[in-house]
This record gives sequence, C-alpha cells and structure tokens, in this order.
Amino acid sequence: MPVNLTITLFINGFSLALATAFLLITLWYDIRRAVNQFFAIFLIFVLIWNIGFFLSQITQLIGAPDALIRIGNGIAQSGFVGSSVGLYALMLLIAGIHPQRFRVLTAVYLIVGSGYPLFTTFTGNADEVQLRIFSAIFFIGFDLLVLYITWTYRRKLRILTLIIGNVLFVAGQAFTFLNPELELNALAATFSALGAMLISFAVIRRELIRPLLERGTQLETLHDVGIAITTQSTTDTVLDDIAKQASQWLQADASGIFLKQNNQLRLVSISQLPQSVLNITVPLGFGVAGRVASSKESIFIENYKRDWHREDEFDFAQDTFGSVISVPLIYGDDVIGVLTVIGGLQNTLFEAEDVSLLELLASQAAVAIAQANLFSEQRLLADQLSDANERLRTVLVSTENPVLAVDRKLNLIFTNPAAESLFQLDTHHSRANLNKAVPQHALPQNYREALHAIRTRGYYRYEIEIKGETYSCQVAQLGDTKRIEGFVAVMNDISELKELDRIKSEMVRMTSHDLKNPLQAAFANVELLRDDVEDLKNQEVTLSVDNIERQLTKMHRIISGILDLERVRQGASLEEICHPQRIIADAVEELSDIADEKGITLRVDLNSRISTFKGDSDQFKRAIVNIIENAIKFNKAGGDVLIQGNNRGNQLFITISDDGIGIPAELQPKIFERFYRGHQAGAEHASGSGLGLSLVKAVIDSHNGEIWVRSQPNVGTTFHISLPAFVLEGQTLP
Repeated sequence: MPVNLTITLFINGFSLALATAFLLITLWYDIRRAVNQFFAIFLIFVLIWNIGFFLSQITQLIGAPDALIRIGNGIAQSGFVGSSVGLYALMLLIAGIHPQRFRVLTAVYLIVGSGYPLFTTFTGNADEVQLRIFSAIFFIGFDLLVLYITWTYRRKLRILTLIIGNVLFVAGQAFTFLNPELELNALAATFSALGAMLISFAVIRRELIRPLLERGTQLETLHDVGIAITTQSTTDTVLDDIAKQASQWLQADASGIFLKQNNQLRLVSISQLPQSVLNITVPLGFGVAGRVASSKESIFIENYKRDWHREDEFDFAQDTFGSVISVPLIYGDDVIGVLTVIGGLQNTLFEAEDVSLLELLASQAAVAIAQANLFSEQRLLADQLSDANERLRTVLVSTENPVLAVDRKLNLIFTNPAAESLFQLDTHHSRANLNKAVPQHALPQNYREALHAIRTRGYYRYEIEIKGETYSCQVAQLGDTKRIEGFVAVMNDISELKELDRIKSEMVRMTSHDLKNPLQAAFANVELLRDDVEDLKNQEVTLSVDNIERQLTKMHRIISGILDLERVRQGASLEEICHPQRIIADAVEELSDIADEKGITLRVDLNSRISTFKGDSDQFKRAIVNIIENAIKFNKAGGDVLIQGNNRGNQLFITISDDGIGIPAELQPKIFERFYRGHQAGAEHASGSGLGLSLVKAVIDSHNGEIWVRSQPNVGTTFHISLPAFVLEGQTLP
C-alpha cells in the first residue's frame, strides 16, 4: 500500500472517529440550539463522506467489482456535497446572517445536493461527467459562499482555527475537480478531513467548552460586578459603572441605560456611544428600549438590520448595529429603566444565553440604581435637615427668649444662652435634671395637668416670676403624637406687657366707672323728658326720645361688658361650689321672655347627676346667658335652643345648640375676639358690642375650661364647654 494512501486513510479514519465523538457530544450537550443542530448535520455528512471514501479506497485495493467502487464514490460524493451545504449553513448561523426560511432552503439544498449522487449511483444511471458537473455547481457555489462569509465576517468568527479549517476544507474539495488520474483525490480527502477536524475543534470549543469554562467565572464576575455597582455612592457613578460592566461582560461595542421618567425614557448613561445621544428621550412603546419598558420583557435581536423592522431610537442604528440585547430594569413591580447592549456589524454575535446573563446583571443594577436614588434622596434630606437644624440653632442661640429642652426623664438636652444666663447654668448642667437646675416655682405646679393639656391641646401655658420679671412659659412636646420624646419650653418676658395691660385695664375701669354716673343721669333725664313730651302727642318727638333711650341702653351694655370682662381678667375667688342645674335654670328663666317674643323654644336636657365645679357662679351664669342670648338672636322664628349637660370622665360637658343661620367657617376662628362682629347674610338685624363671646371665653378660661364651636350655615350652631369637675377625695363621677 502506498505511503500517501496509508496516511490519507489514517487521517480520514481519525477524522471519522472524531466526527463520531463530536456528534455524540453535540447530541448529548444541547441539541435544541440551532448552531448545534446544523453542526450535527455537518458532522453527519462528514461521517457519510468518510465512510464512502473508505469504501471506495478499500474496494479499489482488493480489486472489487466496479459497482462497489461506484457505490463508495457515490456515497463519498453525497457526503462531500452535504458537508459543503452543512458548512455553509453553519457559517451563516455563526455569522448571524441567515435569511428567512433558512431551514427550509437548507433542507432543500441537502436533499438535492446529497440525494442526486446517491440516486444516480444506486439506480445505475451514473454518468461521471454529469455527476462531476452537478457536484461542481454545488461545490463551487457553496464553497465560494463559505469563503466569502469567512472573509467578510472574520471579525465575528474571531477563531483562527475555524477560519483555517474552512480554507482547508474548501481547498480539499477544490482538488476533487482535478483529473482523477493525477491521483489527487487522496490529497483532496486529506485536506478536507484536516479542515473538518479543525472546524469541529473550533465549533466544539466555541459552543461547548468555552461556555462551560465561562459559567464558572460568570458567577464570580457577577459577584464582582454587584460589589462594584453597589459600592458606588451617587446615581451617576452607578449608572456609568453598570454601562461599562455590561459592555465588558458581553464583549459588546456599546451600551446605554435609559431611566423611566413620567411616560418616557431618557438615555442617562452611555458607553462607547456618541455623546450627542446622551439625554435623548424615547416614548414608552417606541423603539427597542421603549417596547421593553412597556412590555417588561427582554428583546434579543440577533441581526438588527435584518430582524428589526420597527422604530429606531438612534438614527444610525440600521447602518451600525449588529446584535442588540435590551433588558428591563425592574425594581419591585415597576420598570425603572432599560439596559441595552449593542454589538457592531463586524463584532461577535450575541446569543440567547447572553439574555439571561444580562438579566442577572440588570436585576442587580436595578437594585443598585434604586439604592443610589434612595441614598441621594437621603443625603439631600440630611443636608436639608442639617441646614434647618443649623438655622434653628442659630435662631435659638440668638433669640433673647430663654429656651430649654428636656428628655422624658426631665434631663436637660438643650439650653440657649438666654436660658443659661437666666438660670445661671454652666456647661456641667448640660445633662442635669430640670428639677435641680431650675427653681421649683419656675416649673408647672401640676405636672399631670400640664401633661394632659399638652396631649389634648398640644401645649401648656403658664406664667412665672423670676428676678422680678414676669415670663409667659409655653411648653410643647418633642417627638410625634404617638410617643413623647421630651419637652421644649419657650419663655417670653411679658413684664412690660403686663404693666401696660394693668395700666390699660385701670384706665378702662376708671373710664367706665366715670361714664356710668353721667349715663345714669342721662337715663333719668330721658325718663323726665318722656313725661314732659307725652302730653304733646307729637310722634316725631316721641320717636326721637325712644332713639335716645336705645342708644343710651346700647352704651350701657358696652360699658357693662367692658367692666365684666375686666373683672374676669383681674381674677376673682373661684372657690365657690357651682351647680350647673341651678345656673342654667336661672339663665333660661332670665331669657324666657325674649325667647317667647321671638317664638323660640328653650329646652334643657341635663343629667340629673351632673357634677358640680369650682368657680364663680355669677360669672359663669353671665357666660351661659350670653351664649343663649346669641342663640336666640341669630335663630329663626319658631326655632329651638337646646342646652345639654353630662359627665365624661373627670370633666363635665355643656352644649348649647340652635338651628339658626349658623356661622361661616371663615368667621369661626375670630368670634371670641374682643369687639369682633362678623358680617353675614341673615344677621343684618342683629346688634351687639362684640364683647359677649370674648367675655364667655375669658370666663371659661378663668375656670380652667375650654370652649369651642361647631357650626354650618343655615343648619345651626353648637357651643361646647368642658370644665374640670369637682370631685371629693375618694369620690367617683357617675
């Protein structure tokens, strides 16, 4: 046996064994992938070609009949043509340029190309010339296409072994067109076998070995990427790092990150994209990124120009993009953005597995972006809070009003210079207890009462005297309404105001007293004048006298109201045990004639066991009379006024309701102000000095009570009064 034939048989045998092994490995690993499927087809035809070559060579050596030699040649020829078609289809897939109906066309080529040699061989109609022409058409066509794809997409193929294998395989097939008598068929088989082995090695390495090796490093890389992303502090830094890592991980040419803002996406970070596209906006549902954001599903485009026929986010996409993967950035249930990686026309193609890898990166990226946003917001809030605290501290330090803050245990946590000067506090008092740092008379005399007022009203106000000066001290809570963390007290020096108020009150009192005597004289003279003009029977004179008397009466009411208000403000003994039933009954009796004149019904509904209270019964009666009188004055003819009273805990509550014209919401906060009279529809006929409700408020405040109003126009008004009930020790309210 010639040496060259021995070498050829050995190489083809080795190629046959490797093709069989590679085929089994491919079928076992993942036959669902298109590349593996067409690689298996290529290997199957390589096996057929090697089997046919062995058969033809052995039959020639042993001198077998020509029919067997023709069968071997036909099988080899069929395998050559099929492997050529299979290699072409495989290169199209690897380069990512396969056309539509690719599988159908490939099946047709394989059936026609490999079936014709077998058909002519086994039917005995084989014509050597026709068979060689037929094979030449297939060989030349598909081999040239393989060489074209190999050269044009060499950057995408990137594996030198695959490129060399393609060249050897095509060169080996080219030798088969030479004259068989030159004995170059063996050389052709050798070249093709070597080429097939190199192609097989390259594909196995690319599709099986390298992915398996990369799986181990991908988790480690993902871990490193996660750490690199989550350790960034600002949103911009995180976005730039994500874009960079995404490009490096998939060996992409470019990448970009869109963030969702309102109903559109904005490109906020880019890697290897033109700077001019930064900050472009894309509507949801528009382009690749827009559709990913609206559908919450990843999009994989193997060949952008061939496969994407919708809108383009970028004007240059059709001319420059090769493969594109776009995945949503999902945080919680919301899409916060889109991560897009791009491969150029001559770069490596992305694969379906890359989508899953990029989605892993996107999940961490979404958390990192959300975390960075929260961190930025937190830092902004912290800066704003720091600025606010600094401004507040500056105000507190510079104010002349003493300010103290204590914790729940009444330990001092803050004092401004004014408080330190007033109470002579040093730095060692910074955590001292309030009871030791401040004189006892400067503290609330009843902690329970103070705490109750803070919880119900939000503050507690009292007056103290220190070093001959009078201070109004207002105490409020620190912390939210659910849990009191401490208290803050602000003290205002009201000594001058108190003195001015005393002088004003004295002047008002003196003036009012001085006015009462001439007013009484005026009343007496009016009565005498009425007697003198009665006999004249002059109606105009009578009306003038009546008008003078009304104006004098109005003046008397104003002066009496001022004096009553000043007496209440000056304080009186509030040690009398007052009975609400008696006070209300007297008030109703006093006003019954006025109510009857207007057809108003006065109804009283008091708990028979309503508690007593400590106070001044005359003052309290005057307050009740004023409220009921207003209820009559501002009620409609035939209306009702209801007075109710009951106990609630350690408080007694009195309500006075009418179904009159009501008080508009904008007037309600001002009705207890002195001399205030609101102007509203339906009250034009009502007269008054504007002192009645201010007197009521002063009386209730002097009794340590509260008064508030609830009213709706054209529905009615209800005044609510709460007072501390008088309870003997050991007694409980009913």
